Amino acid sequence: IQAASVNLKNMNTALQLLIDKELIEVYEDVRLRVPCDISNIVKNKTMFIVVSESEYESSFTLIRFNDIEKLLYADTDESFVDMLSILALICRNIERKEHVLPITWWSINKMADELRMNDERLMDRIEEMMNLEVIYYKLLNIDLHEGKFNKYHYIYSLFEDADFVEQAI
Repeated sequence: IQAASVNLKNMNTALQLLIDKELIEVYEDVRLRVPCDISNIVKNKTMFIVVSESEYESSFTLIRFNDIEKLLYADTDESFVDMLSILALICRNIERKEHVLPITWWSINKMADELRMNDERLMDRIEEMMNLEVIYYKLLNIDLHEGKFNKYHYIYSLFEDADFVEQAI
């Protein structure tokens, strides 16, 4: 019962964020006449969601529903909203072009600044997402000038593209 309560709370938070940003509308009925009170979501409640279309075709990020589900229904103490933000950032920065590896490079500092999270909190969420098989990451150490200068970057991908991270390294 506790896990179900946490999942309902996470779902409520996520839906409310999307409603506040005017990205979705949620209704009680299939005819889309009665708005749904998401503050009182109960298990097995049917809701009808209308997604707003982006005004600009190029301003969207593709996130697979299965990855969102893994985060939403995960048995974890980590913040769903934080993990969804990380997933969105990674998906936004992965190029989806033929002959381009589906990976992205980030330093922890850069990612933490972008997400407005401290480094430790960010790494905790990222590690949990790897355990949940949502994302994959690995540290790349670039040794420049015979050991006198090292540069470190994390390389990220969706979990199913982990081989591409290994290939990049």
